[in-house]
Amino acid sequence: MSERLKTNWVSWTTPGSYTWVVPINVKWIKFILISGGAGGGGGSSAYGGGGGAAGSTIYGIAPVNPGETLSITVGAGGAGGIGGSSPTAGGGGGGSNISFSDNSSIYSGGPQGGQPGSSTAGGAGGGPAGYFIKIYRSIFISQQGGQSGSAGSSSGGGSGGNSYVANTFLSGFYNINAGIGVGGAGGGLNANGNSGNNGIVLIWWEE
Repeated sequence: MSERLKTNWVSWTTPGSYTWVVPINVKWIKFILISGGAGGGGGSSAYGGGGGAAGSTIYGIAPVNPGETLSITVGAGGAGGIGGSSPTAGGGGGGSNISFSDNSSIYSGGPQGGQPGSSTAGGAGGGPAGYFIKIYRSIFISQQGGQSGSAGSSSGGGSGGNSYVANTFLSGFYNINAGIGVGGAGGGLNANGNSGNNGIVLIWWEE
């Protein structure tokens, strides 16, 4: 009978930059990147702000060398816009990234924030971002942009977009489909927009 492989994982959910060293005997990794969700726009006295778009999602597989150092970036959620007499747009979400020692890289772009409400119209919802890859090794990816935010109206702010991520369980670790990369809702009348949720970088491998 063949021996069952053990699944190992490591993840980063706090925005920032990190490094990770590939363990001994590991030659392939699987990964998920989700960029940070964008913030919702602030509402005026007459119309709500638009919702922020959700972060883009990348699933992939890449060859690695044992002992290789990877650079990791986790995108932050964008700040919500300020509501009131001079409302502001929501901040864009931050991109998430994995870079390899040969300068190959995979980048999940940051989405757009929701626009502010005005005296005549609700703020437009933010749009999603795409992705960028720089390849010097074979990398297999599947990408899905996050949902756009919806526009605000005279009755309230628009909803934030949802990120695209399948329910993922790793050895009973956790379900990552829990609001990661979701865009912030737009602010209601004279109200601030909501911040977007942070992104994630998740890597796993078998031994």
